[in-house]
Amino acid sequence: MRKQVTLLSGLALLAGTAFAQQNIPTKQAKLSKIAVSKGIENKKNEGVLKAGGDLLWSDPFDGTHVWTVGTGGQGTFILGDNSHAQITNATSGLTPYMGAMASTTAANGFAFFNGVQYLIGGAVDPQNTWVASEVIDFTGIQTISLTFEQRYRAFNSDVTYVEFSTDGGANWTFSEAVNVAVPTNGASAQNMITLDLPVGGTATGMVRFRWENLSDDDAFGSGYGWMVDDVNIYEGYGDNVSLMYTYSAVGVQELQYSKFPLTQAATAGNISFGAEFKNVGYNSQDASLHVTSGAYDATGSAVTTPAFTVDSVEILTIAGKPMPTVAGAADFTFEITAAGSLDVTADDSKTVPFEVTPYVYAVDSYDGTAASMEGSFEGWQSGTGDPAIGTMYEIFEDGEIGSIDIGIGEVDVEADYIGREFLGLIYKLNEGNGEFEYYDETDVKALEAAHFGSLVKMQLTTTIPVDAGLYLVMAGSFDGSPVPFAFSGMAPAGTTTGLNGATVTGLASDPATPNIVEAPIVRIDFQSYVGVNELENVAGISASPNPFTNATEISFDLKADAEVSIVVTDLAGRVVMTIPTANYNAGAQKVSIDGAALNAGVYNYTLTVGNNVVTKRIVKK
Repeated sequence: MRKQVTLLSGLALLAGTAFAQQNIPTKQAKLSKIAVSKGIENKKNEGVLKAGGDLLWSDPFDGTHVWTVGTGGQGTFILGDNSHAQITNATSGLTPYMGAMASTTAANGFAFFNGVQYLIGGAVDPQNTWVASEVIDFTGIQTISLTFEQRYRAFNSDVTYVEFSTDGGANWTFSEAVNVAVPTNGASAQNMITLDLPVGGTATGMVRFRWENLSDDDAFGSGYGWMVDDVNIYEGYGDNVSLMYTYSAVGVQELQYSKFPLTQAATAGNISFGAEFKNVGYNSQDASLHVTSGAYDATGSAVTTPAFTVDSVEILTIAGKPMPTVAGAADFTFEITAAGSLDVTADDSKTVPFEVTPYVYAVDSYDGTAASMEGSFEGWQSGTGDPAIGTMYEIFEDGEIGSIDIGIGEVDVEADYIGREFLGLIYKLNEGNGEFEYYDETDVKALEAAHFGSLVKMQLTTTIPVDAGLYLVMAGSFDGSPVPFAFSGMAPAGTTTGLNGATVTGLASDPATPNIVEAPIVRIDFQSYVGVNELENVAGISASPNPFTNATEISFDLKADAEVSIVVTDLAGRVVMTIPTANYNAGAQKVSIDGAALNAGVYNYTLTVGNNVVTKRIVKK
């Protein structure tokens, strides 16, 4: 058991805004080879081809146009292809760590920077390198829409920029960080990115792609690398906006959730909404936020936004969506609208999943697949003791916690982690002194092979009662034996928080996206599992995802080798599926349930292990 201590709160509570920013230490990540065999690729920041704009300039890095590389620090961009030694080298090449370039014309060549080689060599210095186009004539053109294909994998301190010069490269007046939402040590992003930027009719325009790393830490500086190809420049538009980030907020603390338990819904009140967007046209816009969710349909007040300016819009709590009091999906569709017509609407809207569940409370975006896990946390830079990471939950009504559910990320060498111990921790805000104080914890669990890329239920043999208030729920490990706690999706800055030894510490946001941070997969389950863990032969029985769309997995821990059978029945008791009896080894196990042919509704699954028979429910959407 952990020592019970009172900790000073290391963060400014949201207190009326979901967009608070913190200047606090970031997590650290170690160099990690990519699990290419799993075929997982990140698809964030997908480009949107904006029909109607005339193609002004194009280059596939085949020698048609001139590109110039330059550097102001360690290393430089290279013009090459997938056969280049800095791509293919088994020790210090890019392929083992982020895969080969898969752009449309990769065979013709592309530009790339290899940061891995400096980490492998253990000698990292600050890096500032670029690849710049030839001079391009934009006479008579006010804005452009630039697209390019890339391959990129994020590390700790590297930043990738697209920049524009109106005076032939003497000054770079436009600079925008891209890949800011790609998670550290997550999957590689192989995608197309679109940027809109002002060019002001210049006859001496230039575009460049720049890699920057300001850290000289030999273990955590530098980065993996960046590959750029297939650059296209189209004429831009006068009336055009682009939705960047969306937010929803619930309760006094205005926290954002992806899953909300029915047991807390009755007194939660309305859900308010916010969004950040950019006016990427050359005309000013009177823009508003429009949100729909089922029968809910509301539009917030308009804000006047000048050309090429980032702004925010909102729908206040008083006009927000009442929290649903029936379990089920209640997705939010966000849209940026304007007083007049817009030339392009393809990137003005986004649908965000939201669900009221029977028991589960969540902030993250994990959907039950390893592909939705986006990087992981193993500790803090300048660590001072046992690390933990988690998120805040507001409890509206008295309840009892039956489990803390923790996502475990994937790693290169599982054997290095198996056997390491982790647990769930709960701290509660003392409103009198403004401090988070130790509240309770789960039993310690040892990491097993079946845990990687999965949601692990830390079921409690005795439920933890909670009353109204603000709680910090975390996944914790022990100093010197880190466990990869997974991230999935983003949350408003100020909500992802943990322990650095005896200090409550918040996860810092990226300077390019100060209002959002990565969301750890640490959930509350209000369902009681008392008695389940005390069965003779089996423990930890759960289904995930639940509810499910097409398939779910039943997880369980066997205390010894045993025969296991599973039968799925409808509420009338009719058998709709049978998993034949099979022998399973002791330890964590998973059985896949293909429910694609089942009608939407509630079902029971009965798991038989020796003399133990357990029946639980699953829901097909």
